[in-house]
Amino acid sequence: MTPFSDTELIQGQIDQFKLTLRSLETVSFTLAEKWVVGLLIVKLPEAYSMQKAILSSLPEKQTNVNDIINQILANEACRI
Repeated sequence: MTPFSDTELIQGQIDQFKLTLRSLETVSFTLAEKWVVGLLIVKLPEAYSMQKAILSSLPEKQTNVNDIINQILANEACRI
């Protein structure tokens, strides 16, 4: 799996990721939310290693796709 790039905005890459998920759903292939959260975390670039560690350590009950995306985008906004 190719990680997100450090040279492009994360927002666009996440949008593409979500589009891919929707495409999979149209052919009746749905991933469990915990897998989607895990994929998002794993795909973060090396520059996000601290955030990857923090997000990976959250209890499963406290993670959902939208919250993880919001946290990633908030981190990106601080970097710009």
